[in-house]
Amino acid sequence: KNDIFGEPINMYGRPGKSNADVRALTYCDLHKIQREDLLGILDMYPEFSDHFWSNLEITFNLRD
Repeated sequence: KNDIFGEPINMYGRPGKSNADVRALTYCDLHKIQREDLLGILDMYPEFSDHFWSNLEITFNLRD
């Protein structure tokens, strides 16, 4: 419940194809944010952007 999945965001390069398959055990709502939309929002809100990138870095460091 409330899990998030996806690929690391490369701010400057083109995103590649995902290498993961995800299957829900029950009905779920799936939401997505287009990369360009996310980067546009982060540009509009620099204070939030700093917080977002810090949390993202911590999250992906936990994967190692």
